[in-house]
Amino acid sequence: MLTGEGQADASIIAAGMMIPTVLAAARALGDNGLAVSVLNVPVIKPLDADTVVAAARRSRVVVTAENHTVMGG
Repeated sequence: MLTGEGQADASIIAAGMMIPTVLAAARALGDNGLAVSVLNVPVIKPLDADTVVAAARRSRVVVTAENHTVMGG
């Protein structure tokens, strides 16, 4: 189950090319009974810290998925 609001077992914060992989992971986790929130962070600098913190507060676990960038990664 994918959730955007409310309590989540996990939130996955992702950027760029990782979004399709994260959505697939969220679907797989959802198929196994976990509520997963996916947060797309289109830019790392400046980071939308308020949105990230809000997602973390609604989640038991926070995972990040990124593709390593030298500047701002």
